[in-house]
Formats: sequence, structure tokens, C-alpha cells
Amino acid sequence: MANTIIASSQQTRFHIANSTTTTSSSSSKELDVPGVCISIANTGKGPEREILSDTHLKLSAVGEKLIPGIPTGLRIVLLQQTYLIPEEESEKESSSVWGTSESEVSVLEFVISSDRERTEALKRQKLLQQALDNIHDPTAAVMTMRNLKLKDDLRELEEARKTANLRSGSRGLAARKELKVIEKRVAKKQEGLEIVDSQTLAEETSEVITMLADIDALLEEMSSSTAESRAKLILRGLGFKSKPTSSPSMSQSISSLSGGWRMRAHLAAQDLPPNTTVLFVSHDRTFTDTVAEEILVLRDLTLERFPGNLSSYEATRSERQRYLVKMQDAQSRQRAHMQDTVAGNIRAAKATGDDKKLRQAASRQKKLDERMGYEVGMRGGRFKAE
Repeated sequence: MANTIIASSQQTRFHIANSTTTTSSSSSKELDVPGVCISIANTGKGPEREILSDTHLKLSAVGEKLIPGIPTGLRIVLLQQTYLIPEEESEKESSSVWGTSESEVSVLEFVISSDRERTEALKRQKLLQQALDNIHDPTAAVMTMRNLKLKDDLRELEEARKTANLRSGSRGLAARKELKVIEKRVAKKQEGLEIVDSQTLAEETSEVITMLADIDALLEEMSSSTAESRAKLILRGLGFKSKPTSSPSMSQSISSLSGGWRMRAHLAAQDLPPNTTVLFVSHDRTFTDTVAEEILVLRDLTLERFPGNLSSYEATRSERQRYLVKMQDAQSRQRAHMQDTVAGNIRAAKATGDDKKLRQAASRQKKLDERMGYEVGMRGGRFKAE
């Protein structure tokens, strides 16, 4: 049976630091979610397996936003070494790279087509231009524009539903109120979708022209015409060859790549802007050390953050362990010396029958036990050794 991922956080009820609105329009660029718990339930087989417990997740970007509290407007890039073609994408977006069998898509085509914003803008530009050029149907342009707007509204509606389901209390109530507003707006648009009169035809045709001009400006701003040359530059930087006879080549299919090279292709496909955080999983140590600026270590049901790559982390951890061993040895020697001193004082007090010195020695022994009974952990915290 299939495993089920169960994720929860403190964010939904008590700590909403990311967003100041109740909809998906959050402008937050940081991910700060306390009390994250993640477990895997194997349906019908044994107890849940806990992966994270009460962890404070503070990153700039994670996954598919399964954890409540992740801003919906945040761009997330998740890289791994195994990829599946999303069936829902291939059904919905037949013109995108996912609509073609992965075996038929070259690395270069994949990278160019994976710029979703550019691909969507080109698609809308083509649809609107064809509709304007349609001399047989004067309403074609208006209907195309309305359907594009409705598509955007339906996407907003879906995000609003997710937000309303995730939140509770006063924020949940506000989210559900806004959801009703969006639902009414979408329903009204759907009811009047096919209604076009002479007045609205003239007004909305003008709006179509404005929308097309905005799309042209957007494509110009993102330097759409240089997409192929930029993709080649990024791929070369990640080790791909331009010549078809070389390996790995930009012209070979995505499906023919190994896991590590496929991940590099997906990294190139992001065409990342500055200050974007990428969370990736890799078994390629050289690649990880070259790319990573911060790593996450899963240990004892919590996440440890380290500013640096894997080699730096291991070197720092090894140095820290050596330091703690030295500290422990020094503490042991100090404890032995102090215990010998106290024991000598007790023997001397007993030999002379000095009860006052005996009480002083016993008091020092108690303080020694309390003071020296604490150990220092890997993170620098002190704990009582039992």
C-alpha cells in the first residue's frame, strides 16, 4: 500500500509571521515556520515513522508547499536525482515541454521550455494574435481574453481554497470570507462568459489590444529572443557540451541522462534570478560542494543548519568533536585533581577530629559534584550527566 506523508506545523494556529493577508498574494520571501512535524504513515502496516519533530523550519525556500504556513507566492525550486513527468501537466499543457514524451525532449529544449512565465506569455501572445486576426469571428479576441482571465481567476480560487482549509481561528474565518467573495466573482464571470453585445465588444477588443501590448512588453523585458543563447550559456556552465557527439550533450534527450546530470538540467531549467534559494538533494559530492552555500542535516528528528558546503560541515564537525574530546579530557583531569584534594581534606579532618573542616570538605564535595556533573553537547549546550 502507498505511504502517506503527514505534515503539520504551529503556523496554522499560533504563528503567522510570513503573511499579512488572508489570500495567496503574500509578498513574503522568507520561510519561517515553527513547530514542524513530519511523519510517514504506511497504510495498514504498523505505526507512523516520525521524520521531523517540533522543528523550526527557517529557510528562504521547500518542496511542494505541503507544510501549512509556506507563503503561496514564494517561488520554490526542489532539485533531486529522480524525476517523473507530471501526468496532470501533460494533460493540461499540451504545448509545454511536459506535453511531449520526455524521450523526445532534448536538454536544450527542456531548459528553454521550462521557463514557465515566458512559455505562458508566448502562448497567450499567440492565442490573442490569432484571435485578432480571425476575420470570420469578430468575438474571437474578446472570448479568448475572457477565457484567459477566467483561467487566472480559477487559479486564484484554488489558492484561496487551500488557504481557507489550512487556517483556523480568526484568520481562518477571514480567509473563508474572502473565499466566498472570490467564488461569487468567478461564478458571475462564468455566467456572463458567452454574453457579448456591441458595446462590450468594442470596449473589450480595445482591452485585448492593451493586453497584447503588455505581453509584448513583458517578453521584451525578459529578453525572450535570447532564451536559447542564455540556456546554452547556463548549460555549458554546468558541464554540458554543445557538440552532439560529446557527452553529456545539450542535444541528447533528458531521459538518457543519469540522475546527477538530469538534476543539472533541471537546475539549468530554473534560469534563476539573483537571491533565489535552491533546495536540492544530490549524491554527487563534487557538485554539492561546488553549488551548496548552506546545508541541512537531519539528525535526532530535527534539522541542523550549517552555513557552508558538505566538506566544510564535516571539517567543522570533526574539529568540534576533537575540541570536545580535549575539553572532556581536561575536565576529567581537573575533576580528578579536585576530588583528590577534597578526599585528602576529608581524611585529614577525620584524623584530627575537626568536625568544622569535615563539614567544609563535605560541602566542597557536594559543590564539586554539582559543578562538574554537567557536560557540553555538540551544539555547545550544557546538560547534566546521569
